[in-house]
Amino acid sequence: MLEAERVQTLEDLNEFIKTRANQMLLTPPRPMKVYEPEADLASLFGKLVGGPHYLTEQAAIVKRDLRETLSKMLEERGVSERVERNVRVDLPLLQREVVFPFRFRNGRPNLVQTAAFEGEIKQNIDRASVLGFEGIALAEKPERPKLHVFGTFKPDDRETLDHVRRMFEKVDVALHTDEEVREFVEFIKRTAH
Repeated sequence: MLEAERVQTLEDLNEFIKTRANQMLLTPPRPMKVYEPEADLASLFGKLVGGPHYLTEQAAIVKRDLRETLSKMLEERGVSERVERNVRVDLPLLQREVVFPFRFRNGRPNLVQTAAFEGEIKQNIDRASVLGFEGIALAEKPERPKLHVFGTFKPDDRETLDHVRRMFEKVDVALHTDEEVREFVEFIKRTAH
């Protein structure tokens, strides 16, 4: 019998936990509010298991902070109503749906994604590759949306910044650093409708 079939109630789960505890301390389950489940789960997995494909807690916080900074500046500059939030886009080429935190139009749709490129160079290249393929998949859609990626980088990590920028130029994805938020919001103010 599969474990999932045996665990049907909270009591079953607690019994399962008691039989599986070894050097890890497993606490009883408790309810909690989760606002960004994907980021939180990836962060937790990264902390407990590790691996280059998972967000660290710091990267999740950085992405959230960057999104909040963009939102705040859009409000301050009076262009918030021209920007849609949390836009879901189906990407058949990648066989998945992607949620973009922002979308605006200026003759064509523009989608904005945030990313933390603050790991080792290999991790950063892997992350840029995923985003680059999202840009390619978007270009196949009838409206040909433009992907803008706002990225944070380690201070003085010019190598990663230059490498990611070169990768994105090859697939027509725009890279903006967290230092360019103000300029980007002004671009939206001038061109979005």
